[in-house]
Amino acid sequence: MYSQSVNLIPQEEVHEQVKEQVVKMSTVFSVLLFLIVGGISFYFYNTVNSLKSDIKKTDSEIESFRKEISSMANVEISARNLSTKYNILKDLMKSREKYSILLANLKEKTPSTIVVANMTDSANNSLAISGTGETYTSIADFANSLTDGETVFSNVSLNSVSYENKSSRVSYSIVVTYIPEKLR
Repeated sequence: MYSQSVNLIPQEEVHEQVKEQVVKMSTVFSVLLFLIVGGISFYFYNTVNSLKSDIKKTDSEIESFRKEISSMANVEISARNLSTKYNILKDLMKSREKYSILLANLKEKTPSTIVVANMTDSANNSLAISGTGETYTSIADFANSLTDGETVFSNVSLNSVSYENKSSRVSYSIVVTYIPEKLR
């Protein structure tokens, strides 16, 4: 015996059932696709809103920093002015002549028998020095010692020497040329 099944469902009914199953499957697929797209959309929506809030926060921080920077404009201007003044003073200090070196050198070269009464800065890097000494020899030794050894003086010219009867001392007047490069 053959076992054959006889399908008594009309063909139209079979087509209707297949259609219903296809519609159910497509509906389930559409709902699933809708939920997936909705989830992705929700994720992107939240991400965009989060980024927007971060941008607003960063913009407000930037604005507060700009206000701080603009409030420090006076400090920056003062710092630049101070820097300029410092550089000018530094250049002046490098190029100016240090007369204290000249005076220290003169004091070192002046013996105890010599009195410097007057000293005047003259033209062409020279000093006019006048005073008194005990003897003619002490004045000559003083004039010679000014150009001996390590010194800032390059030339000594004895202008006048005279004996004073009242004080029993010898008065002198000399012109000393100094080297300005050694005063820096």
